[in-house]
Amino acid sequence: METYFEHLINATYQAYQDILIKKHGNIYPLRSAVVKFGGFQLSYNWHGRTRLGKEEIGNLTIYTKEIHLNILFAYCLAGLKSDIPNFTDHFGFRKLINTIAHELAHCLMANYKLNFGQEHGTEHQELTQDIEAFLWTLYEVKELERLQNWKELVKGLG
Repeated sequence: METYFEHLINATYQAYQDILIKKHGNIYPLRSAVVKFGGFQLSYNWHGRTRLGKEEIGNLTIYTKEIHLNILFAYCLAGLKSDIPNFTDHFGFRKLINTIAHELAHCLMANYKLNFGQEHGTEHQELTQDIEAFLWTLYEVKELERLQNWKELVKGLG
């Protein structure tokens, strides 16, 4: 499952890098080639998070980006129940796609500016909405959404 999310994150990141380069020109000095999916982690105060890093090797500077998602998304994808009020509203499939878009917006904005004082400003919100709309068009997302109805799919086999 982690490979699936790594692919989905990077396919979207690459597509949106190309869109932003066409829109603004190739002015992204902090761009990284890939975004690592850091996996699912338990947290009670975030849905997803992005970690930005910088490594220097001699005169070469390498910028890294890593996205983590809350493990409760994986629980919800697996159909597990929770005592958390409105669990599927907070960690259901729609919120998962929104969270991926939100974290990718952080990664893309970090390509050309590291202004974290206004990280959730209008530009971030608009980019998140654009990425989310793009994600819903992808076969990978549509197929995973279809698999959320696995109980009905299994009934059809019997």
